[in-house]
Amino acid sequence: MVESGPAGVGVEGPGKIGRLRAKDLAGGCALAEGLSMGDDVRAASLVWTNAAAGEKQPTLVRLTPAALTLATIPAADLDRAVTALNDGEELAGQVVPLSAVVAAEGDDGEAGLTVRFRAGSSKVEEVTVPFADAAAREEMLVALAGALGPGWERRRRPVSRWKAALWVLLPTAVVALVTWGMHAEATMIAEGKPPFNWGRGGKLGLLAVAAHWVEEQLGPTGVLIAGGALVGVGLLLLVLILLDPPMRVVVGPAGGGEAAG
Repeated sequence: MVESGPAGVGVEGPGKIGRLRAKDLAGGCALAEGLSMGDDVRAASLVWTNAAAGEKQPTLVRLTPAALTLATIPAADLDRAVTALNDGEELAGQVVPLSAVVAAEGDDGEAGLTVRFRAGSSKVEEVTVPFADAAAREEMLVALAGALGPGWERRRRPVSRWKAALWVLLPTAVVALVTWGMHAEATMIAEGKPPFNWGRGGKLGLLAVAAHWVEEQLGPTGVLIAGGALVGVGLLLLVLILLDPPMRVVVGPAGGGEAAG
């Protein structure tokens, strides 16, 4: 994180001027010397960068007391962009006024953050921002909660058990069906019968050739053991999720709701 200020220097806190640590800036998550998340971030302009963000995803995030700016800047130009901000220049990008923010949240321990905001009288849009790491995302959440004011809070809430379990249950069911089909084919091959014809061309044909080779190598029993092991792992993950569902970290209005339109 970089806290930008006038005349090309970093602001350590209200009324304090400090020197940016260039070695940290090169790492994509720099922090002005002397700044801690306990300082009054509402008086500063804060910047986070992520050179490893995917194509068309924001690589630079700027938080000011008035707005959140998301800019997609080539990795090679990020250092120059931060320097320009410190020199007082403006940054082109998607600007989300803080007054329009509805909520911001992401999975606990992950680096992604989804920001929901009002784009009209009744329309709510969202944008996902990939930070360099979970620590940078956490700094952003703390700073955003402070910038939004005393009516906002950072909190953790569990994801719906069944919603989270669905992402494990569906792949596990697919693996079980594939195992059943491959076992049937392996049995046919073991009996000297030709396996099912999946088609002779394209990717489906290549997949059939690979599946038949595996069935020949493992045999019916081996297919059941391998597939059963994968299904067992899926069921174990399902039980763990039901017992201890994942958490989401949320910045939203105090009381658990979302900002009114």
